[in-house]
Order: sequence, then C-alpha cells, then structure tokens
Amino acid sequence: MRKAIPIAVAALAMAGAAFAASPGVDQTCLNRFRAYDRATTTFSNSDWGRDGVIAPATSNAIQRLRAGGCITDWDDIALMPTVAGELHGKLKGEHGPAIRPTSLMVGIVTGYSGELQARQFFSAMGYRVRSQGAPYLGRRIFIGPFATEGGLAEATGVALRAGFVAPYPKFF
Repeated sequence: MRKAIPIAVAALAMAGAAFAASPGVDQTCLNRFRAYDRATTTFSNSDWGRDGVIAPATSNAIQRLRAGGCITDWDDIALMPTVAGELHGKLKGEHGPAIRPTSLMVGIVTGYSGELQARQFFSAMGYRVRSQGAPYLGRRIFIGPFATEGGLAEATGVALRAGFVAPYPKFF
C-alpha cells in the first residue's frame, strides 16, 4: 500500500506536467484552479455557504483566483464572435490516440450573460457544453467529454483563442 501512493502521486504529477506544457495556458491560473478544485472537493461536506461561512482553504483559493486575474470577464471573451467565424468548419474534432473520457474546464465567467455567450460559442463549435455554479466566483464552463488526445488539445486551443486563460482537463 505504501508503495502504491508514491506511484499514484508520480503518475498524477506526470499527467499534470504534460498538460501544463500546453502553449498559452497561464500556469499560475492553472495551479490556482487546481487548488480551488482540491479545496472544494475536500470541504464539500462542510457548511459551504451556510450563513456566508466557507472553509478557509476554499476562501483562500477563491481570493487567489480573483487576485490572479483567472476569472474570465467581458474583455477576455469580447472577440468570441469573431473567433467563431474564423474557426467555423475548420475544426478536426476527435483525432489521435484514445484517452480516458475527459472534460475540459475552460474557465469561470462572472455572470449569466457570460455563461450564455460561452455556451453559445462552444455549442456552435460542435462541443457539448455544460455549466456549474461556483459560489463567490461565477459560473464554471465545461466542454466535452473528449475521447482522444487530439480532440482535447484542439478544444484547449479553441478555449485559449476564445479568451479563457487556463483551460484544463477535468475528470468526473
């Protein structure tokens, strides 16, 4: 059992390092999103949001995301309609080696209008889109799942081009 833990940690680190090498992804924001995911997962059974109280680790992760400029605002995604026109009909879709079905968390937008704009954009690109509330942050946008390395990499490139700073793979 003790040997299995370091092996699993090493495998996760290698997978994270491989994705972190994606050009254009803001590594600082990527690390902050991962910290946010860890905090919300770890403290999901706590008194999240009850009487405005959240776990300190979650609160710290939220503050770091905001302070780091990792939340997508209107200025970041203002060119989505132009990008949609440029990419229409040019995407390959799923291609390359098969991978475990993986969704892509493209980012957090600050409100319902940003969510609607992002959902329309990614739907027009042919991606399955869903969103989830992120208390005190906005709405998380997910696309996929993807079954190939090429499909996931292409979707990451589309998200970056659309104005999202740190899209990353998310397993559900």
